[in-house]
Parts: sequence; C-alpha cells; structure tokens
Amino acid sequence: MRVDYGPGYRIYYLHRGAQIVILLCGGDKRAAAGHQAGPDVGGDGVMSKTTRFDAADYLDTKERQVAYITAALESGDADFVRDALGLVARARGMGAIAKNAGLNRESLYKALGETGNPEFSTVMRVVRALGLTLSARPATTGRTSKRHRVA
Repeated sequence: MRVDYGPGYRIYYLHRGAQIVILLCGGDKRAAAGHQAGPDVGGDGVMSKTTRFDAADYLDTKERQVAYITAALESGDADFVRDALGLVARARGMGAIAKNAGLNRESLYKALGETGNPEFSTVMRVVRALGLTLSARPATTGRTSKRHRVA
C-alpha cells in the first residue's frame, strides 16, 4: 500500500504477518532548503550539519534487499517496485548491475528513476542481474483484478 503526503513525500507500508515494513521517501532540494536553520531563523545562527538520507545505505545485506523487493511486489504498486529495484541496484552498484543485465548504466538509472517507466523485459533483466527470480502465488487478500481482458 502507498500513502502520499504532500509533494515529494511518500510513505510506503506493508503488513507482513507480525511485521510492518515501512519506508519513508521524501523531499526535493527546495523542500530540504526550507528545513535548514540559519541566522534568519533565530538563535545563534549555527546551521545544523545533516547528511543526505539514502535508503540504499540500509539495504546492506541480500536478505534485506530481497525482503524490500518482496514487500514492493506484494504491494502491487508499480512505482514502488520500480523504486525498490532501483534502490537495490544502487546498493549493489548500478554499473555492475547494468553490465550484468546487458544495459547502459545511464539508461538503467533513467528507467529505474522517479519518472522512469521500464519495459517488462528491462525489469526481468535487472531481476536476473540481481540474482533473483520472480514467482507467483495466490493472493492472501482474495482481491481480484478490476481490469478485464478484452478478447
């Protein structure tokens, strides 16, 4: 499931048995600039030192990477799946993943970026380059697709 809150901010969460998987994605450079303290804000004018948050830094084991991609797939949200594949590819090294997938590094960044819309064949090549496979199983919620195929 994906919950939006304001421009540039997204909260994803998924119930997985007794676990809740949560990911907060957010902000652009304009929003970050508005949150920095400075002399015009008051106080002594000391600006806080911050570091840029990168979720890829926390996907440091294959188990975490697989769990994250699995949560994205189970959500049914195509944007979340694209973002998850991109984060894991960056965590492992985008250049190496692109090479193993037989793709150009820059085009892979573009395909898995925020505005990317990768073809399914690209997704499958990335999944294979990550050493993963996709499989299907019955949905646990009993939901059925609202789309009907026209013959």
